Amino acid sequence: MRRLLFALAAAAVVTVAVVAVAQQPKPEPASEKEKQFEVRVTPEMLRHSRINESLYFGGTLYGIATLLLLLPTGLSAKMRDLAERLTRRRFAASMLYILFFAIALAVLEFPLTYYADFYVPHQFDLSNQSFASWMLDQTKAFGVTVAILAPLGALALQGIRKIKRWWVVLWLASIPLSVFFVIIAPVFLDPRQRHAQWRGCKFCGGEARGRNEFNHDGQK
Repeated sequence: MRRLLFALAAAAVVTVAVVAVAQQPKPEPASEKEKQFEVRVTPEMLRHSRINESLYFGGTLYGIATLLLLLPTGLSAKMRDLAERLTRRRFAASMLYILFFAIALAVLEFPLTYYADFYVPHQFDLSNQSFASWMLDQTKAFGVTVAILAPLGALALQGIRKIKRWWVVLWLASIPLSVFFVIIAPVFLDPRQRHAQWRGCKFCGGEARGRNEFNHDGQK
């Protein structure tokens, strides 16, 4: 009996929902002014989106592969030994090691970085930045990153050696760093690089023209 009542109640709810949906007024056609801001998805947009999605997941696997190449093979240990031979101060040696490791990562990841950040934007006419200008921006970004992470990484290594509960200290120190990289860096550091990289994009006020350029209503 209970099952029968439950089935009848469920049927009543479904019936009411169907009737309510059927009685909803039909949407009015969009005005000419609204059509100006209507976004139309084109095959080129879908292709660009699929490439970015593939780069996101493929880049993660590529990054893991580069770390596996540097860490288990002993290349990282050789960088550490080289840094310790260049200076006897542990803090300076740690900074040198981080510099060497960052350079190795940048070199190994350069093919994927070039394809994702230079080739693809030019393929879809989203940028007219020259290769020399792009390389200069990449070098500046690398320098800023190393200048920030090298001393911080050296401090972290010093903390691991001297502090018993170093994981607690590193966790507390990671909070302001997370705030910097998530909130401050995108506002003050990234726009300078993006302004140069995307200055050819029509949406950003550039003057790029090409076979794949989209206008403001999403059409080519």
